[in-house]
Amino acid sequence: MQTKIKYLLGLAALSMLIISACVKEKYDLGAMVQNGDWQPDLAMPLVHSILTVEDILSNAENSEDALNVDPDGLMVLVYNDTLFSKKASDFVNFFGAPILIDYTGGGMVSLNIDTIDLNLEVYNNVLGGAFSFEDPTLSIIVTNSIGIPVNMTLSTLEAWSPVNGTLPIQLWTSQPPIVLNPPPSFPTVPGDTAVTTYTFNKGNSNIDAFLQIGPKFIFYSVDGIMGTSTPNFITDSSSFSVEVEVMLPLHGTANFVTLGDTVPFSMNINDPGGSDLNDPGGSDVFVNEATFVINTFNRFPADVEMQLLFADSTGAIIDSMFTNGQTFIMNGADIGLPPALRTSTPKHKATEVLVERAKLDNLGKAETMIIRGRVNTNNGGATVVKIYDDYTIEVKVGVRAKLQIGG
Repeated sequence: MQTKIKYLLGLAALSMLIISACVKEKYDLGAMVQNGDWQPDLAMPLVHSILTVEDILSNAENSEDALNVDPDGLMVLVYNDTLFSKKASDFVNFFGAPILIDYTGGGMVSLNIDTIDLNLEVYNNVLGGAFSFEDPTLSIIVTNSIGIPVNMTLSTLEAWSPVNGTLPIQLWTSQPPIVLNPPPSFPTVPGDTAVTTYTFNKGNSNIDAFLQIGPKFIFYSVDGIMGTSTPNFITDSSSFSVEVEVMLPLHGTANFVTLGDTVPFSMNINDPGGSDLNDPGGSDVFVNEATFVINTFNRFPADVEMQLLFADSTGAIIDSMFTNGQTFIMNGADIGLPPALRTSTPKHKATEVLVERAKLDNLGKAETMIIRGRVNTNNGGATVVKIYDDYTIEVKVGVRAKLQIGG
């Protein structure tokens, strides 16, 4: 919300003129200003911002993936990509026929070592992150429209981090080569498609260790052996694909930096051109000191260390609310009983910051305010929490200013 001081002052001056018409004695506004004894106080709101889960985690998503909500309202980050996709015509000669019945060619179908960009933006774009997820899952999804059994082996399956290097992905307590067992299902009617999903969690894989390295890429190679059992079929449009999906319910602990929110900001104070009051004395209006009042309402089960930055019309940071490395802390809301672990009442905090003339002159040039902070789940990041879709952080910024008119 943008509120202009000069408009409020104009309204105040107009009010004084109306009041002066209702009393017998006429006050000389110009004389008051010239004597330098008019220093009224003014209070006004500056900013009202509500940060949602979507706002805070927008940098943890990418264009292909999603921030989903489960039936209970729990937020879930979902990342998926295709390991590979093969058409039957890539490895079978149809000799111009659209379909082969009781195909007996069989044999090995291999893909050399390749990579996918897993693109877990929660690690890549949210800086300084330390995460622990309670219920992560890794799914391998096989989609098959070839009417022949295909036995699959993951010959290579590794996660790679630019910071922490390579870690073999372990499924069913086995490192590669890993045989998918049971084999992927296959259709029995031409035109149908069979889908087989293999789901892995902390109990049957090393997904916890795999996520802790902050993976960027997955290296893989796949061998598939087509069976020769009959009856079977294969069409020239048949295909075989394997996808990887990582689901991260926001149930765990976190300590990370979020870019927060950027909101319009305008004070329009201490303008060398003077005020627009058009009073007889033609005096200027300045703010000698102001107290910024910051009210926060935190529904998240996380402590937030916050800083308010101010930027000019070019986006350059020109000042901050707190200086010398100082910030202010919003405590997390109290957590309810398990298994829901929901918060109910936002935690409120009011903070006042006294700002003097030199800094106010600088803030008068600002056009946007950036809300930035470090978020820790309660008790220094030690408490396990759940993040629901209705959680918000509300920030209200107002100012009490002492004006100097004339003098």
